[in-house]
Order: sequence, then structure tokens, then C-alpha cells
Amino acid sequence: MTGYWILGCHFSGFTRLCLLGHEVMYRRRPGGYGYGRPRDSSGMALSLALSLLHQFNQLPNKPPATMLLLAINVVAFFVPDVLPPVTQACINPSRMQSPDAFLVRSFLAAFTHADAVHLYANMSSLMYKGYWLERRGRYSATKLLLLVAELVVTSSALYCATAFILPALGLWQSCAVGFSAVLFALKVVLHDCEARE
Repeated sequence: MTGYWILGCHFSGFTRLCLLGHEVMYRRRPGGYGYGRPRDSSGMALSLALSLLHQFNQLPNKPPATMLLLAINVVAFFVPDVLPPVTQACINPSRMQSPDAFLVRSFLAAFTHADAVHLYANMSSLMYKGYWLERRGRYSATKLLLLVAELVVTSSALYCATAFILPALGLWQSCAVGFSAVLFALKVVLHDCEARE
């Protein structure tokens, strides 16, 4: 079984994005494997970007590492050809068997998003978690960036290990993109910081 995994939902044939209990359907791109990163011509992408900018401007202090991560994700999504197509950038365990391929695909997949809603949900979450982790003084900008790099590699390794250990899940030929795994790990770190205070 091939397809994409995004936010815990499997994509095959027709694709679907499960987000906060809502399901949005997308057709595969004609003549291509998968669906790429559809650009929303209705203006939803711009609307979500402006909403994210408004949320960011509400923050009293602008955390530098969080700003950098937000900028990388947004530029990678909105500027054409910054990242390769989804099928070449995703975490695909069958194509990540050399250390170089593993590292390259791990980082490309983390900064690749399926669509504007996927990007918006992840960046809203990153803004909150990054702000609190940097603001509370637990993590300097450098330490937070190193933590994110470690979490990108660790989450990719766990995905590949799961694909290898549990072949019945059909993850070996699947494609995963997005910053969600890192955000879930940052949530654990944030809760640990809160418990220690």
C-alpha cells in the first residue's frame, strides 16, 4: 500500500487531510505520483499566512529561533522550487537506506508541507511552543535549533524503524511530510519544562 501520511491520516487514491476533526479532499495531480503541494488559488493560503503574521505580531517578544524556523517553513512553501517535489523530499523508508539520503530526506520532509492548512496548523503550533520554550529561558535560540535538529532526525529514525519492524502498516513505500512529529516532541519538552517549574 503506497501513499502519504500527514497528521496521522493515510493518503492513497484520493487524498485527504485530517485536521482538527475536519477532512479536506484533494485529487492526485494528473500524470504524477502523489499530489505535490497544491497552491490554493482561492486566496486561502494568503488568508492563512496573514492570520499567522497577525498572531506573530501579537507576541510581546519575538523569539529568534522560532522566527527562523517559521521563516524557513513559510519560504519553503510559498517560493517555488526551493524544495524538490514531495516525492523526492518526503520520508520514504525504502529510499532512505544510506546515511546521506536519510539526513537529506529527514530535513527536506520536515520543511515540506502538503498545503496551506497543513502549513498554517504546524506554524501556529510552532509559534506557541517556540515562544514559550525560548521565553521561559529554558532554551536559548541556539539550544532550541539544536533540539529541533535532533528531533527531526529522531522522528525520522522512529518512522523508518516502525516501517521496518511493522511491515503490515505499509509504511515502507509511503511518503511522510511536515513538521508535526517535531511539534509533538516539542509539546513533550514544553510539558516537562512546565512540570519542573
